[in-house]
Amino acid sequence: MVDFTDSSSNLNSMRNLHISDDEHSDNEDAAAAVPPTAAQVEPTSAAEVPVAQRISFGPNQYHSDRRVSDSAKDDDSIDSEYSHEEKPAGSYFKYKASTSDMKQRKPAAASSKEAHAAVPASALKTSSRLTKVSNMYDLDGDGILDETEQAMRDRDLSGRGFLTNQEIYKIVQEQLDQKDDVKMYKRMTIGLVGFVFLLALSNFGTSFATAMLSKETSTDATSAEVHFKGTNEIVGYDTAATTFEFTELSETEYQERRALVLSEMNEDMDHEDHRHRKLGNEKNACSCSQIAFDQGKVREKDLIVMVDKCDGINTINVKRKWKNSDGSYDIDYDTLCGPGVTIVKKNKKKDNKRKTKTRVVTQQIVFKKGPRKNMKKEDKNLDVAFDCKQGWCYASGGMLQQDEGHPCTIQNGHDECASGLLCYGGEGVTFGTGVCTRFASVRKANQACDISYGMDSCVAGYTCIGNTKNGRTVVLDDIVGLVGIGVCTRTVRSAGFGQICDVSYGSNSCAAGYACLDFDGRAITGRTGSGVCGLEVRVANYGSAKWYVDYSRGTQGQCVRDCSRDVYNNCGGFAASWDETWSTAGECCKQKLWWMNERDCVPEWPIL
Repeated sequence: MVDFTDSSSNLNSMRNLHISDDEHSDNEDAAAAVPPTAAQVEPTSAAEVPVAQRISFGPNQYHSDRRVSDSAKDDDSIDSEYSHEEKPAGSYFKYKASTSDMKQRKPAAASSKEAHAAVPASALKTSSRLTKVSNMYDLDGDGILDETEQAMRDRDLSGRGFLTNQEIYKIVQEQLDQKDDVKMYKRMTIGLVGFVFLLALSNFGTSFATAMLSKETSTDATSAEVHFKGTNEIVGYDTAATTFEFTELSETEYQERRALVLSEMNEDMDHEDHRHRKLGNEKNACSCSQIAFDQGKVREKDLIVMVDKCDGINTINVKRKWKNSDGSYDIDYDTLCGPGVTIVKKNKKKDNKRKTKTRVVTQQIVFKKGPRKNMKKEDKNLDVAFDCKQGWCYASGGMLQQDEGHPCTIQNGHDECASGLLCYGGEGVTFGTGVCTRFASVRKANQACDISYGMDSCVAGYTCIGNTKNGRTVVLDDIVGLVGIGVCTRTVRSAGFGQICDVSYGSNSCAAGYACLDFDGRAITGRTGSGVCGLEVRVANYGSAKWYVDYSRGTQGQCVRDCSRDVYNNCGGFAASWDETWSTAGECCKQKLWWMNERDCVPEWPIL
C-alpha cells in the first residue's frame, strides 16, 4: 500500500539533501532517479508492485529497494557508520539534523562493516578494483596498494579512511625508536670493529717483540735465566712444569726398606750410595745424626721420563698423598727438578740367566742441586736419590723431609719430618696422618713433650715419658737414638728399676744398686735432670778408652774419647757403631784429621 500523504513536500525535502562532491560523483545515477509524483503513480495493491520498484515514504526516511553497485554499498557503509555518532572534521557528508529531512537509503544483503571484515587486507591489495576505503590510501592512483600504502590501510582498523593523531603518534614514535636502535647498533658495530683491530694489532706486536727478543736474548740451561745478549742482564725465566705422582709405601714395606737401609749403613756408613741419606753433619736435639729413609716409590719407566724432561729448563714436581683414618687424603707437592738441578746416574752390568748377554741396568739416579756459589745452606741437603729394584724405584733424600706444618705418617715414626720435628696427630693418636710439629722444651706437668730434649724436656720434678711399646710415638734404634713424643710425668725418691728418677735427689734418686741413667744408658753426673733407674750399660776405663772423630766439634771435627760426655778428660760421649776408633789420640789425628796440628785436633789439653 502506497502512502501519498504530503508526497510533494517529501520530494522537495529529498531534493534539498546536501551531498558531498565525492559522494555525488559516485552516486550520480542514483541521484538522477527522482521518485514520481502522486499524479503519476497509479493506485494498486502492494502485492502487484515489483519489489525493485516498491517505494515507501515515512516521516523521516526514504527507502528504495533498487540494487546498487559495490561502490554505492561502500558509500552506504560510510554513511551508516556515522549515522549515530558525531561526524569528524573533514567528513565526506554534511549532515543537517531535521525531522523533516529525508535521506535515500539503499538496502544491502549485509552491513558494510560485516562485508569489510569478511574481506582480508591482503585480498584488498590484489583486488582488481579497490574498495572506497582502500582507494583513499591509493596515493599514487595506480589502483594497487604498495607496501607502504597497505601498511597504512592495515592500521585503519575502524575503516574510517584516515588515521587519527593518536595512531600517527604511535607510528612516529616507533620510527624514532627504530632510528635510535639503528644508531646504537651502528656504534656497537664500530666499537667491535675497533676492538678486533686492536686485538690484531696487539697480536702482531707480540709476534714482532717475540721475534726481536729471540734474536737478542739467550737462555741459561743451568738456571733457566733469560739474558740480554748485549748487557748480559736477566730479563726473565723460561720454565715449564710437569707433575708425577708418588706411590706411598705400606707400613710393612716401609719397615722392610728401613731395616735394609740400616743394615747397609752399618756395614759401610761412608759408602757413596748412602751419601744422600746422611743429611750433612747436622745434629738434632739428641745429638744423633739425621737419616733420610725411603718416602715413596715410582715406576722405573716414569723415572726415565722424569730424567728426559729434567733438562735444566723444565720443572718436575712430585705429588705425594697421606691417607687419613676417614679415607680422605692430604696432598703435598715437592719440586724434584728445576733450574740448576743436575742428574747423576749409576749403572751396573747384569747378565741374563744363561750368561750369554749383558745389559746395563740403572741402579741409582740422584737429582742433585748445584753446586752454585749463591746456594743457601739449607739447600745443600735437598738431593733426592732413586734406588731401583724389580721395576720400582724408591725415593729418599733431604728434599722429601717434611717441614713444620706438613703432613706425615704417624706409624712410620718421625722419619718423614725434618730435624727437630715430630709427627704428631693428637693425644693418644697412633695411626693415620699427623703433622710435623716442633715442641718447646721445659714443658709443664701432663703436657706433651719431646723426649729428644732429655733432661730439658720438662720442668724440674718432671720428666718426659713416652710409649716405646707400640713403636709409634717413640722410636728407639741404633742410628737416631730415642726420639719421640712423651708426657711430662712427676718423679719420686728411690725409684725402682725402670722407673723415672730425678738426679736432684742425689743418692736417693734410685733404689740401692741402681743409678739414674740418661736415655743412652749413661750415668747422669749433674745436679739436675731426670733419667731412668738401671744398671750402667758401659763400665768404662776412661784412661784406656778408644778415640774417634766427633765432626760436630770445632769447625772440621775433633778427636774425642769413647766415654760418657764430660765425665773424664776429652770424653765426647759413646761412639756410634759405624765410627772408626783408635787406641791413641795421635793415631786418630794422623788418620782422620792429618791437616791439623795436634792441639787443634784434640779439644782438651793436656791429654790425661
